[in-house]
Amino acid sequence: MNKNGDLVDDNYISRLISVSLNQILKKELATAGIESESNTVVMDVDSFSGTNPEISLEEYVKTYKPGYFSANMIVKEIPNVTAESFEKALQAVYKAGLDTTFQVAIRVISKDDYEACLKKFKSLSEISDSMYVDYKVVDEMKLFIDSEGFHVFQAGKGGE
Repeated sequence: MNKNGDLVDDNYISRLISVSLNQILKKELATAGIESESNTVVMDVDSFSGTNPEISLEEYVKTYKPGYFSANMIVKEIPNVTAESFEKALQAVYKAGLDTTFQVAIRVISKDDYEACLKKFKSLSEISDSMYVDYKVVDEMKLFIDSEGFHVFQAGKGGE
């Protein structure tokens, strides 16, 4: 922001877009009984100089052509969570992002540690592996969706 309070240029708009994507994921997963929180970042954006905080996800993608979206996600431990449990949510994000590739690293956190992990997760603007040191991660998965469909890069204990 400049001294007049006008947004000049920063990552504020891309963070708003990330919040939109996170909300889509959370809503889709909640309908499947999965409690989650995600932190998405926009990757490989064409020269971004946007300053309109009212920009829609669709307009953002059309204008700035992100190469892909990348997310970290935590999920509260429940029985029988597999990589496929996330397919519908990834399809929804892919569609909302106008067929922009979306990848996500998911960590399933024990029921006992989830609330504390969630609090820390929400407080951070960037997520690294070290964030999880104090919490019991019961499973991990890496998934992505692109023009060829839903893919499991790394399956967790729950299967392929």
